[in-house]
Amino acid sequence: MPEPPPAMESARAEEPPPAVEPPPAPEAPQPVHGEEEPDAMARFVAHQAQMQELHERAISAKQGQRWNDMVSAAETLQASATQANDQQAELQASRLLATAHANLRNYPMVFHCSSQAVVLARELHDADLPTDEHRLRTFVTALRPHLIDSGDADSVQALTAAEALIDAA
Repeated sequence: MPEPPPAMESARAEEPPPAVEPPPAPEAPQPVHGEEEPDAMARFVAHQAQMQELHERAISAKQGQRWNDMVSAAETLQASATQANDQQAELQASRLLATAHANLRNYPMVFHCSSQAVVLARELHDADLPTDEHRLRTFVTALRPHLIDSGDADSVQALTAAEALIDAA
């Protein structure tokens, strides 16, 4: 068999080898309908654990009548709930804050937190809505004369807003 001419050999040596494409990367498994991604589930479980811990901390402070500690725990609970868009936890935090502020005699915050609880309970069609409305109505009735006499503009403004919310029911 004759050998190819030398020019042919050099031409073959200069040709680049054929390109080999890597196999396509496997696709990430898609969640089955109705299942959540593992990361989302882990975040949800962590959020629930955090909410439970904060709620227990607030309740413990309430039982010990440590109202400032209760406010701190409930405010943290409310901030976490708001960030996670957890309206049920926001509602619980508002109720806890209303109780703590009532015991601290911080009346503008009592009206604010109680009103917030009523609004959220209405949105969520919460079973305890009548209790929230009754509590707000009781605060308004009991504190109205004192707050009007005090002349404290913030308290009177909060009282007026609470009365408007009750009347809107």
